[in-house]
Amino acid sequence: MLFIKESYKNQVIELDFNRYEHCTFERCKIVYRGFTPPDFIECKFEMCDYTFDGPAANLIAFLRNAFNSPGRHVADGVIAHIQGNQTEVPTVRGVTH
Repeated sequence: MLFIKESYKNQVIELDFNRYEHCTFERCKIVYRGFTPPDFIECKFEMCDYTFDGPAANLIAFLRNAFNSPGRHVADGVIAHIQGNQTEVPTVRGVTH
């Protein structure tokens, strides 16, 4: 769903399947479940809390576990991909210990 020039205050906002353009979020609970990436075009976020649920929470748990194990190169590779602002899904290779 497309939202344009909306203002949200003290609300729960579900990100999946949505696109936000020129919207303002103030003191909202932002929920991302990981089904589709949301789009944000020139939005402002002030004092919001972020919650990851479902598949998004599973991905974070996977990366946390990888980061704290011999598979750390997987988490490091994903973080490097994010920081590089690349659009394709990363393939991380490395030696398994």
